[in-house]
Amino acid sequence: MPPQKIMNPRSLSRRMRVRFVGLATWAVVVLLVLVLGAVNFFNTYRAEREIHTVLDVILDNDGILPSGIRFGENSVLDAEPEQPFQTRYFFVSYDREGSIESLRMDHIAAVSEENALEYGELIRTGIKDSGIIRRGHAFYAYRKTVTDDGRTLIAVLDSTRTFSSLQIFQSSSLAFGILCTVLYVLILTLLSGRVIAPFIRNMENQRQFITNAGHELKTPLAIISANTEVIEMMNGKSEWTDSIHAQIKRLSGLVGDLITLAKVGEQQDIVLTEVDFSGAAADAVAAFGPLAAKEEKKLLSEIAPDVTVMAEEKTLRELISILLDNAVKYCDDGGDILLRLSRTKRKKGAVLEVSNPYADGAHTDYSRFFERFYRADTSHSSEKQGYGIGLSMAQELAKLFGGNISVAYRDGRIYFTVSL
Repeated sequence: MPPQKIMNPRSLSRRMRVRFVGLATWAVVVLLVLVLGAVNFFNTYRAEREIHTVLDVILDNDGILPSGIRFGENSVLDAEPEQPFQTRYFFVSYDREGSIESLRMDHIAAVSEENALEYGELIRTGIKDSGIIRRGHAFYAYRKTVTDDGRTLIAVLDSTRTFSSLQIFQSSSLAFGILCTVLYVLILTLLSGRVIAPFIRNMENQRQFITNAGHELKTPLAIISANTEVIEMMNGKSEWTDSIHAQIKRLSGLVGDLITLAKVGEQQDIVLTEVDFSGAAADAVAAFGPLAAKEEKKLLSEIAPDVTVMAEEKTLRELISILLDNAVKYCDDGGDILLRLSRTKRKKGAVLEVSNPYADGAHTDYSRFFERFYRADTSHSSEKQGYGIGLSMAQELAKLFGGNISVAYRDGRIYFTVSL
Protein backbone atom coordinates (compact mmCIF):
# COMPACT_ATOMS: atom_id res chain seq x y z
CA MET A 1 0.00 0.00 0.00
CA PRO A 2 1.52 3.38 -0.97
CA PRO A 3 2.44 5.90 1.72
CA GLN A 4 -0.19 8.42 2.69
CA LYS A 5 0.18 11.93 4.04
CA ILE A 6 -2.10 12.98 6.82
CA MET A 7 -3.11 16.55 7.53
CA ASN A 8 -0.38 18.78 8.83
CA PRO A 9 -1.05 19.51 12.50
CA ARG A 10 -0.10 23.11 11.78
CA SER A 11 -3.38 23.39 9.88
CA LEU A 12 -5.16 23.40 13.24
CA SER A 13 -6.54 26.83 12.40
CA ARG A 14 -8.24 25.54 9.28
CA ARG A 15 -9.64 22.50 11.07
CA MET A 16 -10.97 24.64 13.89
CA ARG A 17 -12.58 27.03 11.40
CA VAL A 18 -14.26 24.15 9.59
CA ARG A 19 -15.49 22.68 12.85
CA PHE A 20 -16.66 26.05 14.15
CA VAL A 21 -18.55 26.82 10.93
CA GLY A 22 -19.99 23.31 10.86
CA LEU A 23 -21.30 23.41 14.43
CA ALA A 24 -22.65 26.93 14.08
CA THR A 25 -24.34 26.04 10.79
CA TRP A 26 -25.87 22.94 12.35
CA ALA A 27 -27.30 25.07 15.15
CA VAL A 28 -28.80 27.55 12.68
CA VAL A 29 -30.25 24.77 10.52
CA VAL A 30 -31.89 23.20 13.58
CA LEU A 31 -33.29 26.58 14.59
CA LEU A 32 -34.64 27.29 11.09
CA VAL A 33 -36.18 23.83 10.86
CA LEU A 34 -37.91 24.29 14.21
CA VAL A 35 -39.16 27.81 13.47
CA LEU A 36 -40.22 27.28 9.85
CA GLY A 37 -41.58 23.85 10.67
CA ALA A 38 -43.68 25.31 13.48
CA VAL A 39 -45.00 28.08 11.19
CA ASN A 40 -45.90 25.61 8.45
CA PHE A 41 -47.50 23.26 10.94
CA PHE A 42 -49.59 26.09 12.37
CA ASN A 43 -50.70 27.25 8.90
CA THR A 44 -51.60 23.72 7.85
CA TYR A 45 -53.46 23.08 11.10
CA ARG A 46 -55.38 26.35 10.79
CA ALA A 47 -56.29 25.68 7.15
CA GLU A 48 -57.51 22.15 7.91
CA ARG A 49 -59.50 23.40 10.88
CA GLU A 50 -61.23 26.04 8.74
CA ILE A 51 -61.98 23.46 6.04
CA HIS A 52 -63.54 21.11 8.59
CA THR A 53 -65.53 24.00 10.03
CA VAL A 54 -67.02 24.83 6.62
CA LEU A 55 -67.80 21.15 5.94
CA ASP A 56 -69.51 20.78 9.32
CA VAL A 57 -71.68 23.83 8.61
CA ILE A 58 -72.65 22.40 5.21
CA LEU A 59 -73.59 19.07 6.77
CA ASP A 60 -75.51 20.71 9.60
CA ASN A 61 -77.55 22.74 7.10
CA ASP A 62 -78.40 19.84 4.79
CA GLY A 63 -76.02 20.84 1.99
CA ILE A 64 -76.30 24.61 2.18
CA LEU A 65 -73.72 27.14 3.38
CA PRO A 66 -75.89 29.99 4.70
CA SER A 67 -74.87 33.56 4.08
CA GLY A 68 -74.11 35.69 7.11
CA ILE A 69 -73.24 32.67 9.25
CA ARG A 70 -70.69 33.11 12.05
CA PHE A 71 -68.02 30.43 12.07
CA GLY A 72 -66.54 31.25 15.47
CA GLU A 73 -65.03 34.03 17.51
CA ASN A 74 -61.45 33.43 16.33
CA SER A 75 -62.20 32.13 12.85
CA VAL A 76 -60.67 34.00 9.92
CA LEU A 77 -63.72 33.06 7.88
CA ASP A 78 -65.78 35.65 9.73
CA ALA A 79 -63.46 38.35 8.37
CA GLU A 80 -64.50 37.46 4.81
CA PRO A 81 -68.17 38.35 4.17
CA GLU A 82 -67.91 36.91 0.66
CA GLN A 83 -66.82 33.52 1.99
CA PRO A 84 -70.17 31.74 1.45
CA PHE A 85 -70.27 32.97 -2.16
CA GLN A 86 -66.65 32.06 -2.89
CA THR A 87 -66.82 28.57 -1.41
CA ARG A 88 -67.03 25.77 -3.99
CA TYR A 89 -68.63 22.57 -2.77
CA PHE A 90 -71.20 19.90 -3.50
CA PHE A 91 -73.39 17.77 -1.26
CA VAL A 92 -74.66 14.18 -1.57
CA SER A 93 -77.14 12.39 0.67
CA TYR A 94 -77.96 8.66 0.75
CA ASP A 95 -80.86 6.85 2.36
CA ARG A 96 -80.58 3.87 4.68
CA GLU A 97 -80.23 1.45 1.72
CA GLY A 98 -77.47 3.50 0.08
CA SER A 99 -79.60 5.01 -2.66
CA ILE A 100 -79.10 8.63 -3.59
CA GLU A 101 -81.60 11.01 -2.03
CA SER A 102 -80.26 14.31 -3.27
CA LEU A 103 -77.32 15.87 -5.04
CA ARG A 104 -76.63 19.59 -4.69
CA MET A 105 -74.13 20.99 -7.21
CA ASP A 106 -75.18 24.60 -7.59
CA HIS A 107 -72.03 25.86 -5.83
CA ILE A 108 -69.40 24.16 -7.97
CA ALA A 109 -68.58 24.11 -11.68
CA ALA A 110 -65.26 22.26 -11.82
CA VAL A 111 -66.85 18.88 -10.99
CA SER A 112 -69.36 17.17 -13.25
CA GLU A 113 -72.39 15.36 -11.90
CA GLU A 114 -70.84 12.05 -12.93
CA ASN A 115 -67.64 12.80 -11.04
CA ALA A 116 -69.58 14.03 -8.02
CA LEU A 117 -71.49 10.75 -7.84
CA GLU A 118 -68.22 8.84 -8.26
CA TYR A 119 -66.59 10.76 -5.41
CA GLY A 120 -69.70 10.37 -3.26
CA GLU A 121 -69.80 6.59 -3.69
CA LEU A 122 -66.07 6.36 -3.02
CA ILE A 123 -66.49 8.31 0.22
CA ARG A 124 -69.67 6.48 1.29
CA THR A 125 -68.05 3.06 0.98
CA GLY A 126 -64.76 4.21 2.44
CA ILE A 127 -63.61 3.76 6.01
CA LYS A 128 -62.60 7.33 6.78
CA ASP A 129 -65.14 9.95 7.78
CA SER A 130 -62.93 12.78 6.54
CA GLY A 131 -59.95 13.26 4.30
CA ILE A 132 -58.62 14.58 1.00
CA ILE A 133 -59.27 13.37 -2.54
CA ARG A 134 -56.65 14.52 -5.02
CA ARG A 135 -57.35 14.55 -8.73
CA GLY A 136 -54.55 16.02 -10.81
CA HIS A 137 -53.83 19.45 -9.38
CA ALA A 138 -57.16 19.64 -7.58
CA PHE A 139 -57.74 18.92 -3.90
CA TYR A 140 -61.19 18.01 -2.53
CA ALA A 141 -61.71 17.84 1.22
CA TYR A 142 -64.65 15.75 2.37
CA ARG A 143 -66.61 15.02 5.51
CA LYS A 144 -69.09 12.17 6.02
CA THR A 145 -71.67 11.70 8.74
CA VAL A 146 -74.44 9.17 9.41
CA THR A 147 -77.66 10.48 10.96
CA ASP A 148 -79.74 8.75 13.60
CA ASP A 149 -82.20 7.51 10.99
CA GLY A 150 -79.44 5.85 8.95
CA ARG A 151 -78.98 8.49 6.26
CA THR A 152 -75.46 9.22 5.00
CA LEU A 153 -74.56 12.85 4.35
CA ILE A 154 -71.43 13.80 2.44
CA ALA A 155 -70.01 17.27 1.89
CA VAL A 156 -67.11 17.79 -0.51
CA LEU A 157 -65.24 21.11 -0.55
CA ASP A 158 -62.96 22.28 -3.36
CA SER A 159 -59.78 23.13 -1.36
CA THR A 160 -57.41 23.51 -4.27
CA ARG A 161 -56.64 27.18 -3.57
CA THR A 162 -56.04 26.51 0.10
CA PHE A 163 -53.65 23.60 -0.46
CA SER A 164 -51.93 25.38 -3.34
CA SER A 165 -51.27 28.32 -1.02
CA LEU A 166 -49.91 25.95 1.62
CA GLN A 167 -47.61 24.31 -0.93
CA ILE A 168 -46.37 27.70 -2.14
CA PHE A 169 -45.72 28.79 1.43
CA GLN A 170 -43.89 25.54 2.19
CA SER A 171 -41.73 25.88 -0.92
CA SER A 172 -41.02 29.51 -0.10
CA SER A 173 -40.10 28.53 3.47
CA LEU A 174 -37.72 25.88 2.20
CA ALA A 175 -36.10 28.29 -0.25
CA PHE A 176 -35.87 30.95 2.46
CA GLY A 177 -34.27 28.49 4.88
CA ILE A 178 -31.71 27.35 2.30
CA LEU A 179 -30.91 30.94 1.32
CA CYS A 180 -30.47 31.96 4.96
CA THR A 181 -28.23 28.96 5.60
CA VAL A 182 -26.05 29.67 2.57
CA LEU A 183 -25.69 33.35 3.45
CA TYR A 184 -24.97 32.47 7.07
CA VAL A 185 -22.26 30.00 6.05
CA LEU A 186 -20.66 32.52 3.71
CA ILE A 187 -20.64 35.29 6.31
CA LEU A 188 -19.49 32.96 9.09
CA THR A 189 -16.71 31.57 6.90
CA LEU A 190 -15.44 35.08 6.24
CA LEU A 191 -15.52 36.01 9.93
CA SER A 192 -14.49 32.66 11.46
CA GLY A 193 -10.80 33.45 11.10
CA ARG A 194 -11.17 36.47 13.37
CA VAL A 195 -13.30 34.52 15.85
CA ILE A 196 -10.85 31.67 16.42
CA ALA A 197 -7.65 33.69 15.94
CA PRO A 198 -7.27 34.40 19.71
CA PHE A 199 -7.68 30.70 20.52
CA ILE A 200 -5.11 29.66 17.93
CA ARG A 201 -2.71 32.34 19.10
CA ASN A 202 -3.15 31.25 22.71
CA MET A 203 -2.51 27.59 21.84
CA GLU A 204 0.57 28.45 19.81
CA ASN A 205 1.91 30.63 22.62
CA GLN A 206 1.28 27.85 25.11
CA ARG A 207 3.10 25.29 22.99
CA GLN A 208 5.97 27.66 22.39
CA PHE A 209 6.22 28.42 26.10
CA ILE A 210 6.29 24.72 27.00
CA THR A 211 8.99 24.03 24.43
CA ASN A 212 11.14 27.00 25.48
CA ALA A 213 10.68 26.35 29.19
CA GLY A 214 11.56 22.69 28.71
CA HIS A 215 14.81 23.54 26.97
CA GLU A 216 15.63 26.21 29.57
CA LEU A 217 15.10 23.72 32.42
CA LYS A 218 17.55 21.24 30.93
CA THR A 219 20.54 23.49 31.66
CA PRO A 220 20.01 23.94 35.44
CA LEU A 221 19.14 20.25 35.78
CA ALA A 222 22.42 19.33 34.08
CA ILE A 223 24.33 21.70 36.38
CA ILE A 224 22.62 20.30 39.49
CA SER A 225 23.43 16.77 38.34
CA ALA A 226 27.08 17.67 37.71
CA ASN A 227 27.40 19.43 41.08
CA THR A 228 25.89 16.45 42.84
CA GLU A 229 28.42 14.15 41.19
CA VAL A 230 31.22 16.45 42.39
CA ILE A 231 29.84 16.34 45.92
CA GLU A 232 29.78 12.53 45.72
CA MET A 233 33.38 12.49 44.54
CA MET A 234 34.44 14.70 47.47
CA ASN A 235 32.30 13.29 50.28
CA GLY A 236 30.99 10.01 48.91
CA LYS A 237 27.42 8.95 48.20
CA SER A 238 24.67 9.53 50.74
CA GLU A 239 20.92 9.31 50.98
CA TRP A 240 20.80 13.03 50.19
CA THR A 241 22.72 12.76 46.95
CA ASP A 242 20.69 9.70 45.97
CA SER A 243 17.53 11.71 46.56
CA ILE A 244 18.87 14.57 44.44
CA HIS A 245 19.65 12.18 41.59
CA ALA A 246 16.16 10.66 41.84
CA GLN A 247 14.50 14.05 41.67
CA ILE A 248 16.73 15.13 38.78
CA LYS A 249 15.73 11.98 36.91
CA ARG A 250 12.09 12.63 37.68
CA LEU A 251 12.25 16.26 36.55
CA SER A 252 14.17 15.32 33.42
CA GLY A 253 11.44 12.84 32.56
CA LEU A 254 8.79 15.51 33.08
CA VAL A 255 10.66 17.99 30.88
CA GLY A 256 11.06 15.35 28.18
CA ASP A 257 7.37 14.48 28.29
CA LEU A 258 6.37 18.15 28.10
CA ILE A 259 8.58 18.75 25.08
CA THR A 260 7.30 15.60 23.39
CA LEU A 261 3.71 16.60 24.04
CA ALA A 262 4.32 20.05 22.59
CA LYS A 263 6.04 18.59 19.53
CA VAL A 264 3.08 16.31 18.85
CA GLY A 265 1.09 19.42 17.95
CA GLU A 266 3.97 21.07 16.09
CA GLN A 267 5.49 18.31 13.99
CA GLN A 268 5.43 18.57 10.24
CA ASP A 269 3.56 16.37 7.78
CA ILE A 270 3.62 12.73 8.86
CA VAL A 271 3.89 10.11 6.15
CA LEU A 272 1.73 7.10 6.89
CA THR A 273 3.11 3.79 5.67
CA GLU A 274 2.00 0.22 6.17
CA VAL A 275 3.43 -0.78 9.55
CA ASP A 276 3.66 -4.26 11.08
CA PHE A 277 1.44 -3.69 14.12
CA SER A 278 1.87 -7.27 15.29
CA GLY A 279 5.65 -6.97 15.32
CA ALA A 280 5.60 -3.61 17.09
CA ALA A 281 3.26 -4.97 19.78
CA ALA A 282 5.38 -8.09 20.28
CA ASP A 283 8.56 -6.00 20.65
CA ALA A 284 6.88 -3.76 23.22
CA VAL A 285 5.72 -6.77 25.27
CA ALA A 286 9.25 -8.16 25.20
CA ALA A 287 10.70 -4.82 26.30
CA PHE A 288 8.28 -4.34 29.21
CA GLY A 289 8.36 -7.98 30.34
CA PRO A 290 11.37 -7.57 32.65
CA LEU A 291 9.93 -4.38 34.17
CA ALA A 292 6.64 -6.13 34.95
CA ALA A 293 8.47 -9.15 36.38
CA LYS A 294 10.58 -6.87 38.58
CA GLU A 295 7.39 -5.54 40.14
CA GLU A 296 6.02 -9.11 40.46
CA LYS A 297 3.34 -8.59 37.83
CA LYS A 298 2.57 -10.77 34.82
CA LEU A 299 2.62 -9.37 31.31
CA LEU A 300 0.57 -11.49 28.90
CA SER A 301 -0.26 -10.98 25.24
CA GLU A 302 -2.69 -12.19 22.62
CA ILE A 303 -1.40 -10.82 19.32
CA ALA A 304 -3.03 -11.73 16.03
CA PRO A 305 -0.38 -12.38 13.35
CA ASP A 306 0.26 -10.15 10.35
CA VAL A 307 -1.81 -7.22 11.53
CA THR A 308 -0.80 -4.08 9.62
CA VAL A 309 -2.02 -0.48 9.83
CA MET A 310 -1.27 2.80 8.11
CA ALA A 311 0.87 4.66 10.64
CA GLU A 312 4.32 6.04 11.38
CA GLU A 313 6.31 3.23 12.98
CA LYS A 314 8.25 5.17 15.61
CA THR A 315 5.14 6.99 16.79
CA LEU A 316 3.09 3.78 16.84
CA ARG A 317 5.69 2.07 19.03
CA GLU A 318 5.64 5.08 21.35
CA LEU A 319 1.85 4.78 21.63
CA ILE A 320 2.09 1.11 22.62
CA SER A 321 4.85 1.88 25.13
CA ILE A 322 2.77 4.59 26.81
CA LEU A 323 -0.13 2.20 27.35
CA LEU A 324 2.09 -0.61 28.66
CA ASP A 325 3.99 1.75 30.95
CA ASN A 326 0.72 3.04 32.35
CA ALA A 327 -0.55 -0.53 32.84
CA VAL A 328 2.59 -1.68 34.66
CA LYS A 329 2.53 1.44 36.83
CA TYR A 330 -1.09 1.18 37.94
CA CYS A 331 -1.66 -2.57 37.87
CA ASP A 332 -2.59 -4.01 41.28
CA ASP A 333 0.18 -5.89 43.06
CA GLY A 334 0.52 -9.41 41.71
CA GLY A 335 -1.92 -8.68 38.89
CA ASP A 336 -1.72 -9.65 35.25
CA ILE A 337 -1.44 -7.17 32.38
CA LEU A 338 -2.96 -8.29 29.10
CA LEU A 339 -2.16 -6.80 25.70
CA ARG A 340 -4.56 -7.98 23.00
CA LEU A 341 -4.21 -7.06 19.32
CA SER A 342 -6.84 -8.07 16.78
CA ARG A 343 -8.15 -7.10 13.38
CA THR A 344 -11.37 -5.20 12.99
CA LYS A 345 -14.38 -6.97 11.53
CA ARG A 346 -13.80 -5.28 8.19
CA LYS A 347 -10.13 -6.39 8.27
CA LYS A 348 -9.03 -2.90 7.23
CA GLY A 349 -7.93 -1.77 10.67
CA ALA A 350 -6.80 -3.00 14.04
CA VAL A 351 -7.84 -2.83 17.68
CA LEU A 352 -5.26 -2.72 20.45
CA GLU A 353 -6.50 -3.38 23.98
CA VAL A 354 -4.37 -3.10 27.11
CA SER A 355 -6.00 -4.07 30.40
CA ASN A 356 -4.99 -4.65 33.99
CA PRO A 357 -6.67 -5.11 37.39
CA TYR A 358 -7.29 -1.78 39.09
CA ALA A 359 -9.03 -2.09 42.46
CA ASP A 360 -9.27 1.68 42.97
CA GLY A 361 -11.06 2.23 39.67
CA ALA A 362 -14.65 1.61 40.73
CA HIS A 363 -15.38 5.25 41.57
CA THR A 364 -13.01 6.98 39.16
CA ASP A 365 -14.07 9.69 36.72
CA TYR A 366 -12.95 8.11 33.44
CA SER A 367 -14.23 11.01 31.35
CA ARG A 368 -11.16 13.00 32.45
CA PHE A 369 -8.50 10.33 31.95
CA PHE A 370 -7.11 11.91 28.79
CA GLU A 371 -6.89 15.43 30.19
CA ARG A 372 -3.37 16.75 30.54
CA PHE A 373 -1.93 16.51 34.06
CA TYR A 374 -5.02 14.69 35.32
CA ARG A 375 -4.36 11.94 37.86
CA ALA A 376 -7.00 9.75 39.45
CA ASP A 377 -4.90 9.80 42.60
CA THR A 378 -5.89 13.27 43.82
CA SER A 379 -3.27 13.18 46.54
CA HIS A 380 -0.54 13.35 43.84
CA SER A 381 1.69 11.15 45.93
CA SER A 382 4.95 10.07 44.38
CA GLU A 383 4.36 6.41 45.12
CA LYS A 384 3.45 5.94 41.46
CA GLN A 385 5.72 8.06 39.29
CA GLY A 386 3.78 10.04 36.69
CA TYR A 387 2.40 13.43 35.78
CA GLY A 388 -0.83 12.68 33.98
CA ILE A 389 0.75 13.42 30.59
CA GLY A 390 1.14 9.93 29.13
CA LEU A 391 -2.50 9.23 28.34
CA SER A 392 -2.93 12.69 26.85
CA MET A 393 0.04 11.96 24.60
CA ALA A 394 -1.48 8.59 23.67
CA GLN A 395 -4.67 10.30 22.60
CA GLU A 396 -2.78 12.84 20.48
CA LEU A 397 -0.73 10.08 18.84
CA ALA A 398 -3.83 8.01 18.06
CA LYS A 399 -5.42 11.07 16.41
CA LEU A 400 -2.35 11.48 14.20
CA PHE A 401 -3.22 8.14 12.60
CA GLY A 402 -6.90 8.96 12.25
CA GLY A 403 -7.76 6.63 15.15
CA ASN A 404 -9.20 7.03 18.61
CA ILE A 405 -8.58 5.77 22.13
CA SER A 406 -11.11 5.02 24.86
CA VAL A 407 -11.13 3.78 28.44
CA ALA A 408 -13.57 1.51 30.24
CA TYR A 409 -13.82 -0.25 33.59
CA ARG A 410 -15.39 -3.71 33.90
CA ASP A 411 -15.24 -6.39 36.57
CA GLY A 412 -12.35 -4.83 38.43
CA ARG A 413 -10.19 -4.27 35.33
CA ILE A 414 -9.42 -1.11 33.42
CA TYR A 415 -9.32 -1.34 29.62
CA PHE A 416 -7.62 1.06 27.22
CA THR A 417 -8.69 0.47 23.61
CA VAL A 418 -7.05 1.99 20.54
CA SER A 419 -8.84 1.65 17.20
CA LEU A 420 -6.85 2.41 14.07
